[in-house]
Amino acid sequence: MTGPTSWQERAREALDRTEIMVLATADADSGTWASPVQFQAGSNFELSFLSHPGTRHGRNIDRDPRVAVSVYSW
Repeated sequence: MTGPTSWQERAREALDRTEIMVLATADADSGTWASPVQFQAGSNFELSFLSHPGTRHGRNIDRDPRVAVSVYSW
């Protein structure tokens, strides 16, 4: 059994185990929209994804760049 690891090591392991995150954006009427998207994580825990600008979440981000994400790893 190994000893405890830093939160960065545990987070990196979790990010490496999955490639799907849920991206939450805000609609013009203050509603929310959540979409599963494929992502990659950079070395400093920055998350990036590609999406067509015409998608609902793409239009929402154009209007309001604030987003929230959830990454589920098992």
